[in-house]
Amino acid sequence: MRVIVIKHHEIDDAGFIGAAFAARGATVQEHLVPGGGPLPSLAAIDHVVVLGAVWSVYDRARIGH
Repeated sequence: MRVIVIKHHEIDDAGFIGAAFAARGATVQEHLVPGGGPLPSLAAIDHVVVLGAVWSVYDRARIGH
């Protein structure tokens, strides 16, 4: 089983959910957006975990809208 964790900050990690997948034999890959470049192909990925960001989706001042 392959899992990709999409994170928005360099200091973020997959944490407990990554450990839970790994304990079940999954390969867990982290990808930083946007600093890590384009997302890799999801064709061979079984699960996608998207971590949150510091800002809220409603905080237009912080996200520049």
